[in-house]
Amino acid sequence: MRMSIIVLLIVQALCIGSTINAQDIDSSYRIFGGMGLGISFNEGNFSGIPSVQTCCADYTDTQGSTAEFSVGLRMPNHIKKNTLTFQPGIHLSAQQFNAPFSAREFVGNFISGTTITPATIDFSLELSGVLVGIEPRISMYYSDIPLSLFAGITASTFLTSTAIQNEQLIEPMQARFKNGTMFQNSYEGSISNLRSLSLSAQIGLEYNHQFNKHLSIHPSLSYRTFFQTFIEDHPWNMSSIAFGLGISYALPTSTLPIPPPPVEKEPDIALHMHFHALMNDGMLEFGDTIPRSEEHTS
Repeated sequence: MRMSIIVLLIVQALCIGSTINAQDIDSSYRIFGGMGLGISFNEGNFSGIPSVQTCCADYTDTQGSTAEFSVGLRMPNHIKKNTLTFQPGIHLSAQQFNAPFSAREFVGNFISGTTITPATIDFSLELSGVLVGIEPRISMYYSDIPLSLFAGITASTFLTSTAIQNEQLIEPMQARFKNGTMFQNSYEGSISNLRSLSLSAQIGLEYNHQFNKHLSIHPSLSYRTFFQTFIEDHPWNMSSIAFGLGISYALPTSTLPIPPPPVEKEPDIALHMHFHALMNDGMLEFGDTIPRSEEHTS
């Protein structure tokens, strides 16, 4: 399931790139903020967690929900190769998730007078938490369209964690545990033995719609998978698919004023003067050629 989704996203991006060219990205820094909502896929195949053990249940895979909030800074694009443009960035994120594991087991028969009814217990274990992390990310654009394929590696740690466990008697409705209620072995507390650092990878597609030269919105679809289990020596792991919506603002860039065109100096003008006069029907000439610079002419 996990690998097929990754392959699908990569193939889709490559098909787009084979027929169209990518847009040019900003040459300025861009502040980004966004949120995403999605579905989490949690691996089971365990009977409990270190915080609390159940007597009989064997939990299978389950689906939950996830929500992510992020802020970041996207760098100017200086990495170009033919029609490809690569834009690096870095994001800070907070991801909230829940994993509602549940298993129903037949635990015996309930006898009331001469009536025998099978007794079924629902073993529920809801795990939730908030992860905070940092993600270097790079986006790959083609020259003419506002669509990018992005990928990032996230290093995160648990800010909070909670485990809620209950054993609830489902059938028969009139049955009760020895404590007189339909619940027993209830627990609520933090999750033990969590890893101090969790690594995950994210890949997705993002569309960039610009309102003006500064403001843009970024709808996206992404897939995230964790490389390790959250608890050491325990099979619980998680991946997720999320739809996101972000907004970004391009910081103004300082532009130097355009210098005026150079003034070409005109060449000096030489003035030549020659004097002559008539005297007794004869020609008298005198004088010489007198060069004069432009500033002395009128």
